[in-house]
Amino acid sequence: MTQLSVTEKQKLLAALVRAKELGLPKPSLERTYGFPVLTDYQKNPAGFVEDVLCGEPRSFQRDALEGLITHEKVSLRSPRGCGKSVTAAWATLWALCCFPAVVVATTALAWRQLSEMLWPEIHYWVRGGPTGRNNLEKFGFHFKDGEHLMATRLRLAAKREALAITATDPARIEGIHAPLVLY
Repeated sequence: MTQLSVTEKQKLLAALVRAKELGLPKPSLERTYGFPVLTDYQKNPAGFVEDVLCGEPRSFQRDALEGLITHEKVSLRSPRGCGKSVTAAWATLWALCCFPAVVVATTALAWRQLSEMLWPEIHYWVRGGPTGRNNLEKFGFHFKDGEHLMATRLRLAAKREALAITATDPARIEGIHAPLVLY
């Protein structure tokens, strides 16, 4: 665990008070490189979506998210426009916010699927989703454009990031190393 500065302690205390006022679980005191680790949600990705992102997963999305805990592989096969990208965006944000050392490789066969569908969805939920409001900042996540949040990358620390990779370039995937890798 890293040592917290006075300002970080004040922000964490304020987040704890806000979480209590909203009836939300308290943020974890574990932090990596200035960002909290929401360990209480590591086994509850659907709860993370509801409490932190203020999303409302449908039953198939909830099943897919919970499958990340119980299965080695999870896939969604469904028609266009039903919510696959939002589920992938939620899974990406859940992994980054709930684990101290994780790399999420978002993959697709075509770059267009990543740059025009999945990553805009990730940006949408970082900025508050359909209501324009979520609880990321209340839990201590302050993503800055250009510093943490880029077009196709969200980087909290060296081994705590999500990035876009086309599945046609296996060499890029082979080079990913972290205690936990989600792709």
